[in-house]
Amino acid sequence: MKITKNFGSYDPKRFSDPWIGKVIDWSGDGNRKLDWGLYFGDELGGTVEIDVDPGDIVGIGQKDKWGGNRTISNWFIVEKNGNLKNTNTSGARQIWNTRRALRKD
Repeated sequence: MKITKNFGSYDPKRFSDPWIGKVIDWSGDGNRKLDWGLYFGDELGGTVEIDVDPGDIVGIGQKDKWGGNRTISNWFIVEKNGNLKNTNTSGARQIWNTRRALRKD
């Protein structure tokens, strides 16, 4: 299924393009590896999208290039019906670790 999210206009000198990605690995040292989706748009606004399956962990955000506190980084679990269940980084990591442990058994 495809997940999309709309983004409004932004100052490209201040912010990166919006991003979306699904977690494909989350190593023991805490580094995430993402399969990146696409941004269709420009500084006037647009849409991020990615193909996902239920249970995938998805991040959606936009970086504040100036290093300020306006960076957006939100994490979600894809539900069976395609809805996104909001979680935080810690919750997403815990779900990833649980699923990885189940796959090893």
